[in-house]
Amino acid sequence: MKDINKRYCIDCNKEITKGSKLGRCKSCENKRRFKFNIMSNNWRKGKKNRKHSERMKGIKNPNYTHGKPKCIDCGKEIDYYAKRCSHCAKTGKNSPNFGKIPKHLKRIKYKEFLMRSSYEVAYANYLDQKGIKWGYEPKTFDLGNTTYTPDFYLPKTDTYIEIKGWFRDRDKLKMKLFMLKYPKEKIHILFKNDLINLGVI
Repeated sequence: MKDINKRYCIDCNKEITKGSKLGRCKSCENKRRFKFNIMSNNWRKGKKNRKHSERMKGIKNPNYTHGKPKCIDCGKEIDYYAKRCSHCAKTGKNSPNFGKIPKHLKRIKYKEFLMRSSYEVAYANYLDQKGIKWGYEPKTFDLGNTTYTPDFYLPKTDTYIEIKGWFRDRDKLKMKLFMLKYPKEKIHILFKNDLINLGVI
């Protein structure tokens, strides 16, 4: 018979100490935890396999064929839950900055404007000394998959001015696109040598 003053394990009826809060002896509690861990791991594996099977169906990506899906713009292999690669998602019309004036990495203040280079500040100062009215980045042009914002606009001659220290390949391509799409717009590119010849710098 069991002594009513003693406590017993609810699984194996082995006598346990009164300090045990779980109602089981250590061996039974360890077995229970081990069984629970196995069940939890199996459930997690099953959940992971279910997610993998859903991914393999290509539900999220319309460009899915077999294996890994591909970017709908450039065809590069990407993650299952994405439609575009990280590059295509941040460039062109997919960019959150599309159509907006570029952010200033270098902040050089001239009057109420924040300019991006010392050449631009020098040119703005040169225009003020000559008494020529000007506007800074007044308009952004849509080039299809990208946009272009000229540095200065001179209303008297209806001309856009672009100040360039470096003329990279992407800048050349953007300029060609601008000239093809907006042939009526007048634009002049001023390099360092041009600014020296004008006496700007």
